[in-house]
Amino acid sequence: MVDGAMECDLDIKKYSAIPDDFRNLRIRISDLKYSVQIFLQNNYTCCLVCSAIAQRKICHSSGCPSVFNICFKCFGKHSASTCTEPYFNVAKGFCYKCWMPLQDIFGISFHSKAKEALVTCSNSAHEFVKPLLACFFHKRNIIQLDCPCVDKAQYNRWLFTPSKESVAGPGQIPNILLILEAAVTQLKDVFE
Repeated sequence: MVDGAMECDLDIKKYSAIPDDFRNLRIRISDLKYSVQIFLQNNYTCCLVCSAIAQRKICHSSGCPSVFNICFKCFGKHSASTCTEPYFNVAKGFCYKCWMPLQDIFGISFHSKAKEALVTCSNSAHEFVKPLLACFFHKRNIIQLDCPCVDKAQYNRWLFTPSKESVAGPGQIPNILLILEAAVTQLKDVFE
């Protein structure tokens, strides 16, 4: 920025910057959203959580054994009916029920912005995302992604924090979506 009259100065340098090209990242995020929707629509025949973990189609006649005795109130390894621990808090900017981001990620929306959707979420992602994240907390080797957390408090903060190691650069994609992307990649191998 120049203040006042500018004389011709040979020492003035001109800089040009390459504009950000997030096209590939938008495609990646859009593919993630589409894949999650496709898997959730076909969830009636197989357990997505167990299929992602085992990397093969797994079907149950009753409840999912992967989440048996995992408390969805606090993410502890006990029955929810006997839980006295504090709630596993969902960060601001994420849906309390399905845990998907409420804000757009590179222009891609994972959650409805309608007021009634924010109060009574009907996003079917809650049937897959929470159980997957609970299993990942207790068994890190089920998803091919590094997680530096050693306790529930760290995991709680890390899930909803923008990733420091994303291909998009720091602060771009919440870790919860990177876990989901890794699980979807494993599921694509199973269902293709």
